[in-house]
Amino acid sequence: MNPSTPSEPNHAAAATESPSSSGKPPRKSLVEKFKQWDTWWSILLLLFCVTAACGLPILWVSKAYRPTGKVALSILVTLYTLAIFWLFWVVMVWCYQRIVESF
Repeated sequence: MNPSTPSEPNHAAAATESPSSSGKPPRKSLVEKFKQWDTWWSILLLLFCVTAACGLPILWVSKAYRPTGKVALSILVTLYTLAIFWLFWVVMVWCYQRIVESF
């Protein structure tokens, strides 16, 4: 095929188009997206409702809390995560006992 045929898209021209000429807004960088969500309440919701201890690196990268608050929240989130695992263990032992009794 001939690269200059009109049926093929011109990738070089598409790469040089500015975002305003294509009608799409420019994409935000990952840092800009994180700054948008870097609020005290969103980090708190993320830690206690979504990620538990896996979200601690996000807490420490966040600028929404001071270091003393980060230490306190790290301890609380760790205890919360341990409580979740303990509750899971209790439920699994209860289920196991019920299954064993049924045989």
